[in-house]
Amino acid sequence: MNELAKIIKENLKIQKYKDEDDVSYLSRLIYSSLGLWCLTLGKNSIEDVMGVSKNYLTRKLNLLLEEYINIFPEIKQYFYPQLKNLSVEIKNLEKTELALFIRSFYEETGYFLTRENNYNVLNSGREIISLSNGIFLYFGIPNYNFLMNGLGINTFENKDNGIEINLKEFLIRDSFTPEEFVENNFCEMEFTSIDTEINKLEYFNPLSKKNVYKSWKKDIYYFWKENSFDFPIRTVARNLEYNEYYKVLIGKDNKILFSKPMKNYFNKKDMSGQEYNRLYLALRKYYDNPTTAIFYKIDDDHYRLDLFASIPNREYFYLLLNGWPIDAYTNRYNFIISDDSKSSCAEVLENIGFKVN
Repeated sequence: MNELAKIIKENLKIQKYKDEDDVSYLSRLIYSSLGLWCLTLGKNSIEDVMGVSKNYLTRKLNLLLEEYINIFPEIKQYFYPQLKNLSVEIKNLEKTELALFIRSFYEETGYFLTRENNYNVLNSGREIISLSNGIFLYFGIPNYNFLMNGLGINTFENKDNGIEINLKEFLIRDSFTPEEFVENNFCEMEFTSIDTEINKLEYFNPLSKKNVYKSWKKDIYYFWKENSFDFPIRTVARNLEYNEYYKVLIGKDNKILFSKPMKNYFNKKDMSGQEYNRLYLALRKYYDNPTTAIFYKIDDDHYRLDLFASIPNREYFYLLLNGWPIDAYTNRYNFIISDDSKSSCAEVLENIGFKVN
């Protein structure tokens, strides 16, 4: 490990986990370092102008990442996982993706406040979320010792008399259990028979033992009937040709009622993105077939978390504040999570319907 990596390790207090290879460790160091650089730039002021422009933040992070990769070329695949088979134009676009993501991530999670002049200013509100073992997730940069955990900042004690907020406040979540969420989303008064191309629809099967994205079937009526479940069946139908999704009620006579069509915005990157995943997870839990999330203990300080379904951005962002994606920064399914954050992350996942092991 060269001197720069040693300095980053000491400043960010990020330790190797058991049997971690150097490329993985360096990737985690640089990933968190880019996050801290981004936040630190937000503390700046020039000629009495507080904060820094969004454009400057993006350009600066791009330059920093290029410099890091020049020094540590072995980490390139973590930050540019798709570059091998892309055109030059798409490659250039991908090289800006991480910088844009980190900047907007801190805007969405409350680390940055955006002013009227489109400048980002570091949040000085001292909000904290209590984790385990006397550790806090801190929204800002404290004036005393801290460590980086993924893209989040952890403090060892509440020296600043921080303002504690709970998980639901941070996630801007309602208080529904998964079962209540399903009931609330399937009010029969809102459903009707509609003229649609039934033969083009696929139905989500909450009873499937496969991953959520593989749990779609052309006809699930007889599967449910054979398993003696109560009707009406509550599920979701989709027409991929038009990117239309319907909440669906299926009766004993196979009569199908639909909600108004919805669109899935797969690429929506703000805090409220990919909310449709919550309904799939809730339906699985509603029918006693919850999706699994597994924490594998690596050592006393680290766990590997494997998810077997995609999650809404609110929960995904929370995981990024408490750990590192494995193999590539775009990975939404596998993470390294610290022991201090494990219980909090498990709670977040259980609240949307996961069975956590």
